Formats: sequence, structure tokens, C-alpha cells
Amino acid sequence: MLDVTGYLSNSAPARLPLLTSPQRLADTRALGGGGPISSGASRCFQVAGRSGIPAGAPGVILNVTAVGYTTEGWLTVYPSGQTVPATSTLNFDRDAYAVANGALARPGPDGKVCVGVGTVNAAPGKAQVLLDASGYLTDMTNQVQLLSHPQRLVDTRTNGGPIVTGTSRCYALAGLGGIPNDAGGLLLNVAAASYAARGWLTLYPFGQSMLASQPGTSTLNFDPNEYAIANNAIPRVGSDGQVCVSVGTNDSAPGSSQVVLDGQGYLAPQTAGRLPSLPMLASSSDGNLFRIDPTGQDTPIGKVTSDGVALTDIARSEYGRLYGESSSTLYQIDPATGSITLTQTPPRLNKSARSSRPPYRTGRVGISCSPVTARCSQFSTAPRGATTFWYASIP
Repeated sequence: MLDVTGYLSNSAPARLPLLTSPQRLADTRALGGGGPISSGASRCFQVAGRSGIPAGAPGVILNVTAVGYTTEGWLTVYPSGQTVPATSTLNFDRDAYAVANGALARPGPDGKVCVGVGTVNAAPGKAQVLLDASGYLTDMTNQVQLLSHPQRLVDTRTNGGPIVTGTSRCYALAGLGGIPNDAGGLLLNVAAASYAARGWLTLYPFGQSMLASQPGTSTLNFDPNEYAIANNAIPRVGSDGQVCVSVGTNDSAPGSSQVVLDGQGYLAPQTAGRLPSLPMLASSSDGNLFRIDPTGQDTPIGKVTSDGVALTDIARSEYGRLYGESSSTLYQIDPATGSITLTQTPPRLNKSARSSRPPYRTGRVGISCSPVTARCSQFSTAPRGATTFWYASIP
């Protein structure tokens, strides 16, 4: 089963590059890997500056695996140079031969991340550890921000008690643990524990009805044969900075689950009501093409016509190129000069974009629409007094 919670935009790979193929950075089982890590101990591994990951990468996308354990416990991934935080990255159980989870980890100053092993009731034990990388962050000045170290935000075992099946509980997470009040999304490690029936947890933004927000989706699934289960999640923040957690069980069997939420980072504030971060193009009904900068300043860059016929509709194709339409004929537009070229085999235009993504149609008012919230707001008057405009983001 594949449940979708988001996507990477065309500009995202510049800030969150993915490796051409996953790379194994650590395997304690291998010769020279150091062997298993004992309970109560940590070991640090070099992740930045190798296998295609730059030395100064502020974050690394990891798949973390525990294997070869004989008791119940957990792994905690954290930056080198720090003490082990009171959080977990994954939980392992001797009934499962191996357990994996994703993590967006922040390396320490030396480019290393550390892995701590803990066991239930501090029982003697150990675990083998594998770290596989699939990508990295180039900087933390844009959308994705990592906390200085993981933070425990919610633990119903110490506050609130278990959540009963068929119900939800919402938590104000924005503003906690270094997360700003206006964060647009959260990077969380979600764990379920102390359940007596098979079931699942679903995270969703506060302000949405439970039925509308989780039509058959789940964030993680739990089974009584495992004492705890964890998963990585990037939920959108709802109104009042809250994220909700619901509990469901198979066949609606009576039950409940404890819930733990650990914060790893956050996404930049929602862009609804703000200026677009990239320039846009606007074509008027009389065929003039304008470049609209994020400040709202417009600059005429050409007459978008072909044989004297104005292109009254511009749009971005699924491949990121700009196209204009006139009398059902498509032309490709050069976003730098405004020149156009007849397209003999036009690709399918992104028609679904007309409601919540480029292009946007308006009268004398320029608008900015968030592809996340689909909300639109004014950012400038339409340039040069034309009556109708189609806007499209410059790829």
C-alpha cells in the first residue's frame, strides 16, 4: 500500500539532492564495522564527505536498520558531539528479525552521526546497525530546517494516557522544541506502544474532520507481537499549530495505543498570502508578455503573438516548459525573451493547475496561490492596465 502525503517540486532537487543510487555508509556486521553496539552505548559514523555526500551537508537522508538483537529496545540517531537525546529513531523487537525506519539526520561538526542503543528496563543486550543514504540537504536556509538535536514533543505514557480506538487527540506542536509557531509542516518520528490489538495510527492536520482527512490511510501499523513500532512522517500543520493523531483497530476491536512524537525538524512557513518565491510570467489579452518578480514589479519582455494573433493563454506543461495557446494552436514560449515557436506535437498542458497551481486567471489584480493550501491572495495590480491575464511560474 502506498499513501501519498506530499511531493518534491521541480526546484526541490537543488536543495534536497538525491543520490543516483542508495549508498551503504555503515554496517556493523561487516569486517571492520565494529560489531554490535551494546545497550547503553553509542557509536559514531562518518556520513558527510563520502559516497557523493558533500563534507558540509547539514542533513543526510538515511534508512536506519537494526538487526541481530536478542531483546526489546530502540536506536537513537543524533549529531556527533552531543549527548544521547531522550528520543528514538526506531524500535526493535526480538520477534522481528530486522526493523528499519527513515530519518533525516543532522551530522555533527565532524560530519558524523551517532547511534545509541537502548533496551527496555535496561536489560543486557546489543544490536547490529546499518545506515543507508539516499540523499542530503544542501543548506537549511530554505524550506527544510533540522533541529539542533531531536526533541521529544509528545509522550502519552507520561501525559494524557493512551488514545482509544476510534478517537483522535490533537497536539499544539508548532512553538515547541525550537519549532517556529508558523511552521508549515513537521519532520516527526512517530511511535505506537502498549497496544493489545492490531491497528494503526493516522496523523492529520487539526481543523480537518477525521473522516475527511484519513480516507483509508495510515501513518504506521502496530501488532501485539511487537512491543512498539515507529515510522517517519512529515505531517502538515493545521490551524493553531496542531497535528492530530487518531487510533484505529482491525474490525473496530476495543483497544488503545500510547503515542510518542519526536521532532527532527520542520518545513518553512506556509506560503499562502505571501509573494511567490519565483518569478512568474503574465500574458494579457492583447498579447503582451510580462515578467512578474516576487516583489510584484512587472517588466514587459515582448509581444506574445504569432502571425498577429495574440496568445491569450499561457501554461506550464508537465515537463516544466512554458506554452501559449491561440485558436487551439500551441506555441512554446522562451521565458527570457518572450519569443515563441510553433509546437507541432504539443505536450499535454497541466490543465489541473488552473485551480490551485499555475496558471492563474484574474482581471486587474495579480494573485499568488499556494499549491499546498490552494488559497490565493493579491500581490500586485495587473501590469499596464490590461483586462485579463494568465499567470505561469517560470520553470
